[in-house]
Amino acid sequence: MNQLVKHITKLVLLVLMLGPVMAQNTNHKNITRNIEVSRLSETTIIDFEITKEVSSFMLSVSCNIIYGEMAVEIHAPNGELQGNFAVKSILSYSDIEDKKPTDKNYISEAVSGQLNKTFNAPQTGIWEIKIIPRQARGHITISNDQNLF
Repeated sequence: MNQLVKHITKLVLLVLMLGPVMAQNTNHKNITRNIEVSRLSETTIIDFEITKEVSSFMLSVSCNIIYGEMAVEIHAPNGELQGNFAVKSILSYSDIEDKKPTDKNYISEAVSGQLNKTFNAPQTGIWEIKIIPRQARGHITISNDQNLF
């Protein structure tokens, strides 16, 4: 019984001593953008900088459209494509133009897509997110969560 008390005491002391080491603060910053896209919108580039203080970052890009098509591309500072996705509605602007929910052949749709990607030891420099709408209406949310050294 005495041995058991000694082992438990040692274990408790070890946990108390390692607790502060294991619970180190991680510095990070998060930026979120919400972008509206209309039928006449053109390709847009959203850029953000990754500095040498960034150990890793997670990028989350989601989009929701009610008609048309939308593509999203992520490019590293060297221009290399790091990820992409596209969403396409069965509807076009002409399908819903001047129509009301009470019309006989009214139809509506919402199409969503999302890309979540983590980059460890990322390239420093200016990263780009290219938004390519094709006669689309909807919105995009971009969240960039950076972990700092």
